[in-house]
Amino acid sequence: MRVFLVGYYGFGNWGDELSLMAVSRELAAFAQRQGISLDLSVLSRGKDLPVSLPTGTVPVPRRPVSEIWRELRCCDGVVIGGGSLLQDASSLRSLLYYWTLVNVAIRLKKPVVFFRCGLGPFQKRLSRFLMKRLMRRLTLFVARDADSAALAAEYSCSAQRILEGRDPVFSLFEPEQNRDYCRDRIAVFLRTMPPDREAVLRMALCELRETTGRPVECVGFHQELDRATVERLGRETGCRTRYFTSTDEVKRYFLDLDCLFTMRLHPAIIASRMGVPWFAFDIDPKIAALCRWWENKNLLRWEKVDSKTLAVSFQNRAVIREQGKQVQAEIDRFLQDENGLCEAVFASLQGNL
Repeated sequence: MRVFLVGYYGFGNWGDELSLMAVSRELAAFAQRQGISLDLSVLSRGKDLPVSLPTGTVPVPRRPVSEIWRELRCCDGVVIGGGSLLQDASSLRSLLYYWTLVNVAIRLKKPVVFFRCGLGPFQKRLSRFLMKRLMRRLTLFVARDADSAALAAEYSCSAQRILEGRDPVFSLFEPEQNRDYCRDRIAVFLRTMPPDREAVLRMALCELRETTGRPVECVGFHQELDRATVERLGRETGCRTRYFTSTDEVKRYFLDLDCLFTMRLHPAIIASRMGVPWFAFDIDPKIAALCRWWENKNLLRWEKVDSKTLAVSFQNRAVIREQGKQVQAEIDRFLQDENGLCEAVFASLQGNL
């Protein structure tokens, strides 16, 4: 079976790169257990990807476009692996790109499966119109959270084709049961923000450093998009800056953290698995959805952030850490059903669902 994995891969966003790594491993492991011959190809920015993939995986560059169409014609099915490709919060252009690609696959009569993906938000009427047409034609949608599953069911004429799972990155990191909590590093994962909010966050970072006396680092999880903000705030606050070049480096970094604040989803997911207390700003629905596991105790209202917010929240990290132990147990229960979700994916690709 030849499967074409599609996502925002190769652009330096570690959330998407780790999702690719997790999804490809999960599919390859299931295929091996079931005796299925699986050939994976991956839509990528270029030939090189920063994560290890199953042996024989072939990258398919986005340019020229003829390479993508050739792969769509040759593959047995398309799997959208992780991420939130179908949303217009980033840009309508991105939504139209993936909407077109999926529609071409459907017109070529290829089964299309979304595996552990987010859905939405959709701010434009055109986006909602296009998505309602598309969702009714998908073979299977495995959501990564309850909100995405509910939205997929709302837009689909067949709720039987909607399953709920968890973000693939959860499966990459094992809980650290005996972790040393004497670590003193604090990380703040940043992304682009309006100038007025950046000014407030700058004061909050300075207050955090002065109040705690701890080393505070400004971190970019999407090196290209986050670098300008990370460098500027690091320079203006005296905080060190940090980026990553490998998955091993990511894991080692989280092992050294006492606490983190984040504007991106996947640092919170990794922290959840590795026992690091974290706080997130409510700038993204998927972040807010994850915070519900902590009864929103670690959710920071972005519009209400002031110079004291980070320092005050830091003092509550022990509460978040303890509740995180219960959350880990809940996540483990969800991950135990990975085999069942993979079974549904392969059944869909083979036309048996």
